Amino acid sequence: MLKSTIQAMQAHAVAEFPRESCGFVMRTMAGEVYRPVVNESATPEKSCRISGEAYIAAEEEGEILAVVHSHPNGPNGPTIADRVACNWSELPWYVVPVHCDAPGIGPRALAPVGFVPDGYEAPLIGRPFAHGVLDCYTLIRDWFQRVRGVTLMDFDRADDWWHHGGDLYEQNLARAGFRKVAKGEPLKAGDMIVMQVRSPVGNHGGIYLGDEGLSEPHAGGAFIPKPGVLHHFYGHHSEVTVYGGMWEQCTLFAARHSSQE
Repeated sequence: MLKSTIQAMQAHAVAEFPRESCGFVMRTMAGEVYRPVVNESATPEKSCRISGEAYIAAEEEGEILAVVHSHPNGPNGPTIADRVACNWSELPWYVVPVHCDAPGIGPRALAPVGFVPDGYEAPLIGRPFAHGVLDCYTLIRDWFQRVRGVTLMDFDRADDWWHHGGDLYEQNLARAGFRKVAKGEPLKAGDMIVMQVRSPVGNHGGIYLGDEGLSEPHAGGAFIPKPGVLHHFYGHHSEVTVYGGMWEQCTLFAARHSSQE
């Protein structure tokens, strides 16, 4: 990578501090350049989100060589969410660590840390939360892929969509191959549980495991309560909890995928 590209990445990271910067390393008619883009995350101090429109605009200008974002006050390397997103993008990624830890001295950017797609998969239990990358629907998709061998559709989703007119679980249910489980119909392991938590619509989902549990290597050695629900609540690590109490009370509906019939 050119020295001028690295310097541009670092300058952008410092300028955006304490927010995370986002951008692309590009090959254009003018040569290799760094192109800053807007961080669309609802929590830019803690995460980075690049819109699909930004990817399209960059591809119209040239070739995307790498995705770049900063880590204000660390960590100095990729997080689990970074590694997952890197694999999704099928592009190299760079993290620019930025620290501001000395009184009277502004933020300083360290050397970018690069990493490439390597097939990494986040564990089903204990993964950290990062909306759109490691969230409740990501966990549902990963369970279906790893445990049932079924690939579910993915949907672009901005953070806090449930407070901005979105109703993504309800709106995309049939498109994703699900039907609602009728009242009185017994739940089956693999049913999706859609819950409403401090929201006007269903905004949280999980997988009903029943007594099936979760076998290795997916469980990572964790204790699995039964009847359980595998879910990833906002801001928490993914887990299996007993399906009852609060989680049952806030359930809007259960849905069954066509592959489960």
